[in-house]
Amino acid sequence: MLIFVQTAFNKSLKCTTLEDKVTLKELARILGVSIATVSKALNDNYDISEETKVRIRAKAKELNYVPNVIAQSLKLKRTFNLGVIIPNITDYFFARALRGITKEAKENKFKVVISISNEELQNEVDSVNLLLNSRVDGILMSLSSETQLLEQYGHLKKVIQSDIPLVLFDRVTDAVKCDKVTIDDYKSAYDATFFLIRKGCRNIAFLSSIYKTSVCALRKKGYSQALSDSKLNIGKPVFVDVQADDTVEERIAEFLESNKIDAIIAAEEHSAVASLHVVQNLGYKVPQDISVIGFTNGAFNKYTIPALTSINQHSDTMGKTATKLLISRLKNGKEKSDFEHVIIQTDLMERKSTK
Repeated sequence: MLIFVQTAFNKSLKCTTLEDKVTLKELARILGVSIATVSKALNDNYDISEETKVRIRAKAKELNYVPNVIAQSLKLKRTFNLGVIIPNITDYFFARALRGITKEAKENKFKVVISISNEELQNEVDSVNLLLNSRVDGILMSLSSETQLLEQYGHLKKVIQSDIPLVLFDRVTDAVKCDKVTIDDYKSAYDATFFLIRKGCRNIAFLSSIYKTSVCALRKKGYSQALSDSKLNIGKPVFVDVQADDTVEERIAEFLESNKIDAIIAAEEHSAVASLHVVQNLGYKVPQDISVIGFTNGAFNKYTIPALTSINQHSDTMGKTATKLLISRLKNGKEKSDFEHVIIQTDLMERKSTK
C-alpha cells in the first residue's frame, strides 16, 4: 500500500519560528478591524469588499500569517482532506483520473490523500482504515480487481456506517449504496465491435488483462451482444485473458498462432499496445490483416505504429465529476437516498490501426 499526500508550498513565504507566528487576533489588531472581518476576508466571503480583502491579504502575507488548520477543522467539523484510493498509479487512465480529482479538489480548497491498493483487497482495507483514522471528509475510490473478484465489500460499508461520504468511480459495485461515476462500458464495447463489423471484420477477438473487474465483464457483454446482433456471418465470441505482466506478449503470440482473427478489441491500453507489437512481429499487417481497438485514449496512442484507434473514456472528466459529487454532498448534505450514478460519454478516436 502506497500513500501520497498532496501538499502546497509557497516559495514566497519566509521561514518563521513558532514565536514569530502572527495570530488571527493580532492580525486584526494591527489592521484595526474585527477578527471576523479578517477571517471572512481570508476566506473570500462575499460580505467583505474586494478592497478590504486585498488590504487584509497583503498584510497577512507580509506578516507570514499561517491559519491554524487544527482550530479551523474543529470549528467547522471538517479537515478539508479527501481520501482517494486507486488500483494502479502507473495506468494512464487512473493517472488522468487522479489529475481531474486533484484539480477539482484544489479549486474547492481541499487537499487530497492518495493511496494505491495495487489491485489487492487487504491493501484497500488498510487504506480505508488509514483514511478513516485520518478523519478525511470523504473518500473517492476505484475498486481493486481482487475486491471485485472476491466480492468482499465490508470495508466500504464501514465507510458508509461511519457517516463518511463515499463516491466510487470506474470500477463500482451495486452491493454498496453510494454515488458512482462510470462510463457505459457495455455500450462502448458494443459500438466499438459494430464499428469493426462495418469495416469488414468478421472474426473479432476480445483481449484483456483486467478480466477480473466489473468494467471488463460489461465490455465483454457488449462485445458479445454486438456479434449476436449482427446479421452477417460473424464468428463466435473469442476471449483472450492475459496476466498484466511480462507474459502478455507471449500469451498473445500463442493465441494468434493457433487462431485466425481479423480484429482485436482490447479492454485496456496495455493489451492494445502489446497486441499491436506482437501482431506485427508475427508478420501480420495492421490494419490490412488485423485491426486493433483499445480502451483508454492514452497519451502515446497516436504515436504508436500505426497510431492506435482508441475509446476515449475521458478519465480526467470522470475524476473531476466524482470529486464534484463528493464535495457537493459535503456542502449540501443531500439525503442518503439521493445517490447519483453519472455516466460519462465516450468517444471512438479513429486512427490508423483500423481499416
